[in-house]
Formats: sequence, structure tokens, C-alpha cells
Amino acid sequence: MKIFRKINDITFPNIISVDGNNMNGWFYPIGDELNILLIEELLIFDRWGNKVFANKNFLPNQSQEGWDGSFSGRSVTPGVFVYVAKVKYADE
Repeated sequence: MKIFRKINDITFPNIISVDGNNMNGWFYPIGDELNILLIEELLIFDRWGNKVFANKNFLPNQSQEGWDGSFSGRSVTPGVFVYVAKVKYADE
């Protein structure tokens, strides 16, 4: 008996630029909209555990729904950030 496993790929940038040059300036989920129905939640935290970004119920591939690298209206200092994403797939 063969067991097939479907892979629903979703990717996120591994680096963003907050220097205002409009290149790589957003952190957002990228994936096949036929397989990914909804990003139910995207949370981003700094290395001390402070939440710097949150968004709910949006589609993948929508850069403006993602994080622009700012917190409280100011660009964050470059560093390490952690994200958590809750994703709803079509085959769930």
C-alpha cells in the first residue's frame, strides 16, 4: 500500500530591508492560493518576546498585509525576530 502525502508549501522571507528603498521591505507569507485558503494569524516577536506585529485573516501573497519592519511607527533595529503563523489549508 502506498501512502501519499501532499506538501503544502508556504514560505517567508528570511531577511527584510527597512531602509525605505522599496526592495524586500515586507515580511509576509508566500504560497499557492489554491492550497492556502487563509492566514488565520501572523505574529512577530523580537528576541525578548515583545510582540512587534500581529495580523489576522488575510490571504497569502499580499505584501501589504505583512510586516514592514516597524514597531510603534518607527523602523526596528536590525536583529533576530521570531514569527508564528496559523495557516488554513484547503485539504484540512
